[in-house]
Amino acid sequence: VNPLQVHFPRNLVTAIGKLPWDDGWNVRNMDLAVEVASGPLDDLPVYLPEIFNAAKGWTKASLRFQGDLLHPEVTGNASLYGDLLGFKGMKRPLKQVELGVSTENRVVRVSPLKAILGRGVLKGTAEVDFRDGPGSLTASLSGEKLDLSWGRIEVERASAAVMVSGNLYNP
Repeated sequence: VNPLQVHFPRNLVTAIGKLPWDDGWNVRNMDLAVEVASGPLDDLPVYLPEIFNAAKGWTKASLRFQGDLLHPEVTGNASLYGDLLGFKGMKRPLKQVELGVSTENRVVRVSPLKAILGRGVLKGTAEVDFRDGPGSLTASLSGEKLDLSWGRIEVERASAAVMVSGNLYNP
């Protein structure tokens, strides 16, 4: 692949590297870099209406896939910055959303994770470690003065803190 570019109306995805196919159509030794140029979030409610009701901002990613096609080693990072991001059923969307995801050596880190929810700020971090088995999770999420209106739930100036750790499938 030298280079493959896919143009979308408001974004560009570029892939470059090698995908060596063996006689059984298997890829055992790939080395592929994928770059997602900075692109808008505005179309999320159009393409995923069952998840999003509003979106404005941008995202970008730079990833490298190595090894077996079905179980690649993935390294890289992705970023999302949203002026607003509303999930289905949310009456007040998240504002000033900042999300970063990076992966290296079979560890996925989420940081920063930050958003304004009403008058308050929601912050968090997470790490999923796949180095020794099926995965271990460590995550924390906290917020103060949060205003949440989702479905029939109406909460104002709430504070919350959640910490989760343990096996990824049974934390």
